[in-house]
Parts: sequence; structure tokens; C-alpha cells
Amino acid sequence: MIDPDGRAAGVRISHWLRRARPVASTSVTAGVYVGLFAATNALLRRQPAGTQQAWFSWASTDLVNLAHHPVGSMVLSALVDDSNVLDWIALGLIGLVAAGQSVGNLRCALLVAVAHVVGTLISEGILMLAIATGRAPSEERISLDIGPSYVIVAALTVGILYGRWPARIASAIAFALLAPYLFSGLQHLEVGPVGHCCAILIGVALGFPWRRAWRRHDVSAVGGTVEG
Repeated sequence: MIDPDGRAAGVRISHWLRRARPVASTSVTAGVYVGLFAATNALLRRQPAGTQQAWFSWASTDLVNLAHHPVGSMVLSALVDDSNVLDWIALGLIGLVAAGQSVGNLRCALLVAVAHVVGTLISEGILMLAIATGRAPSEERISLDIGPSYVIVAALTVGILYGRWPARIASAIAFALLAPYLFSGLQHLEVGPVGHCCAILIGVALGFPWRRAWRRHDVSAVGGTVEG
């Protein structure tokens, strides 16, 4: 005799797994990036303070490092931070999971990479122009410009604008928590806030067509319509 309660529980578990599978399958980018970010910072936290600062200085995407080792600094700067790493991990999971659901894993990875690179190049380019015209001191060629904020801001933007409603709400809350720290100094075209604005624009511009492409992929995969 089959236990009705046991069969009902099995049906519920099976239903939950079917609903969870699409989220898991579009969260690879989130898992890989957040895992690398957490592992890199955990390793650095085990080093002496002087070694940590040396790595932060090498990873910084300031004008000097971009001239000497642009690829290395561009990559490592997105994987280290000297502030609250746990906060960034939580915000990164929210944003990247939402963006992955919205545009798919590969497009999510490309979008946040473009946001990080473009945000860095434009913001540092504006600083270089300011130094060249005497509006900023030459000492600002060397600065500490590290952290995942361009990546996460771009992902949260995609989640807010193009995600499903639970992801939109979570992304909006996360963005609201970050917002007070994103734009301070924008009126002076400082590096950080300019980069954050670029990341938002990249999320808006690439998220829209890539979301439409991902919806078509979903429709062709399941042979029906997809929930917004």
C-alpha cells in the first residue's frame, strides 16, 4: 500500500526541484564569480598587512597600473576588496543570480565584464584628461581603485529592469542599500561614481536586447511562453 502522505511529499519535492532547476542552471556565473571573489579575499586575509596592501596596490586599476599591466590589474581588481567582503558576497549573489536568470550565464558574464572594463577605462580616462589639463594633481595617477562594485552594480541594474519580480524586488533592495555610496563625488567626475554610472548604462543598454534573446531561447526550449 502506498502512503498518501509520502507520495504527496514526493510530488512536492519533485515540483520544487523542477522550479529550482532553471534558477540553478542560470546561476553558474554567479557561483563562479562569487566563489573566486570569496576565495581570493580569504587567501589575502591570511597574509600580513604589508602583503595585502602590496597586492591591493598591484591590482588597482589606476593610471600607472593600466599603463604597466592593464590585463592583470583589470582582472584582479574585480576580485579583491579592502572593505566588507561578506557584504559584497551577499550583494553579488543577489545581482548575478538575478542577471543570470534575465539574460543567461554567458551573456551575464559578458555584460558584467564589459561594465567593469568600460567603467574603469572611462572613469580613469576622464581622470587622465583632468590631470593633463591641470584640473587634477598628477599624484592622482596612483590611487586605490579596486573592488567588485562595477560588476555588481551592472548586475543589479539588469535584475531591477529585466528580472522576474522576485529578482527585481531583491535587486532593488540591494541597490538601495548601495546607492548612498555609489554617486558621492559625481559632480566632480571622480573615478568611482563615474564608473558606477557607466556600469548602470551598460546594464541598461546590453540587458534589454540580451533579455529579449534569452526569452526567445526559453520559448524555443520549452515550446511555450515564458513568465516575465
